[in-house]
Amino acid sequence: MDTLVLVMTIVLIVISVALVAIILFQSGRNANVSDAIGGGLGSSAARNKSAAKDLFLKRATIIFSILFVLIILVVNIIEVV
Repeated sequence: MDTLVLVMTIVLIVISVALVAIILFQSGRNANVSDAIGGGLGSSAARNKSAAKDLFLKRATIIFSILFVLIILVVNIIEVV
């Protein structure tokens, strides 16, 4: 059991670092507002690429958050049993 907890803890650390990185790579909520006010000169293709990247990062954040919580629950259940 101790090796399983150790492996799960290492996986938890990796997921934590990845989750922080994913959150930091996301553009802020005000990024689109500043483009609208300042008359953003970006092309349609650049906006679509940015939107696709933001969608991917949003989905990755949700998946990694769920994995984070599930691994914490599993580790706690293993330690109690």
